[in-house]
Amino acid sequence: HQLGGNFVLLEEKKAGQMKLFVYIRIELSEQTTNLVKGSENTGVGHVLANKGGQAISFTLNGTTSFCFVNSHLAAHEGKCDKRNSNIQEIFEGLANTGRFGNKNLDIAQYDHTFWFGDMNYRTALPEISDKKLKHKVVTDWVAEKNYAEIAAHDELGREVREGRILTGFHPA
Repeated sequence: HQLGGNFVLLEEKKAGQMKLFVYIRIELSEQTTNLVKGSENTGVGHVLANKGGQAISFTLNGTTSFCFVNSHLAAHEGKCDKRNSNIQEIFEGLANTGRFGNKNLDIAQYDHTFWFGDMNYRTALPEISDKKLKHKVVTDWVAEKNYAEIAAHDELGREVREGRILTGFHPA
């Protein structure tokens, strides 16, 4: 047990190479209800599980609801709109199952929703077209611990701030 003996696997969801495991403290495991899991493929024809998302939700102590979403979004530079579309497809696909609460709502209805995974958003530097130079600029910022500059150019942060995706979420 890498988490130590105080944790137990609550639930898992696998789709292709994408996997989501939710662990919980042993003493809390008997206090969970409304355990639900689901997935939405966004790969070719919504069939291939090379891209998409998995979700696990539950209620703790009958009062506080949690939802964990693991996603693998479209890769490559210049595909920000496709990544945004993948997120929307995952939201809609999970909501349309009716398994994640009220079918007319979405997974953001939970008290705490955590969205993570290989989201593939980039450091947006549209003024630099040379990929090697762009890489050097970003690695220099990392070496200088200039995290504020990196955050200022973060595609995901920009898309959330501008209200294009994950409305109400706060990037960590």
